[in-house]
Amino acid sequence: MAVQIIKSKYRRPNYFSFNLLPKQSEDEIRILEERDDTTLYAFVLVFAGVFIFLILNLIRIVAVQARADYVQDQIDTVQENIDSYNAVIATHGEIFQKSNLLIEPLTKDIALSRLLEISTLMTQDEGRIISYGKLITGGYTLTVEVESDKNAIDILGRAKLIDEVSEPYITNIADDPISGNIKVTITFNIIQDETNIQ
Repeated sequence: MAVQIIKSKYRRPNYFSFNLLPKQSEDEIRILEERDDTTLYAFVLVFAGVFIFLILNLIRIVAVQARADYVQDQIDTVQENIDSYNAVIATHGEIFQKSNLLIEPLTKDIALSRLLEISTLMTQDEGRIISYGKLITGGYTLTVEVESDKNAIDILGRAKLIDEVSEPYITNIADDPISGNIKVTITFNIIQDETNIQ
């Protein structure tokens, strides 16, 4: 039976004549070789792990990050569209509310000639009409210059007797220092019918 000799750095030829170290047994040599192989395998394993990590990062940077940036751009575009629609909705809502506020005054608009007739019926030569006004609520104001408080009360009383006039009341009484008369402002609504609408 032939003995097989395995070459190893731990197996030394016998041509050294003088050796202080004892000759290693076959088991010791096998253990040392397995240790060296294990170290080599561990290094290869770590190197392979680092290499795989670098490849995965490269794939993430090239493929995944580009797709994530594309998706984020799409999200930003959609958000900008939503913000622009919100501005349109806010503007539309504001216009809608303002137009709803105008419905009542516009529907309460009457012919100017009828307003003048009603104002003349209210004053009946007891005062001089200074101004007319229309309130945002659809009501009207009439400012009259009278000589006394009694004249103001008489004008208010006549306003209550006119069928088309509703809710008349005095909103302001002030002395005019220049003329010495009294300025009275009366606020009232006019009930609409086919005869007085414009």
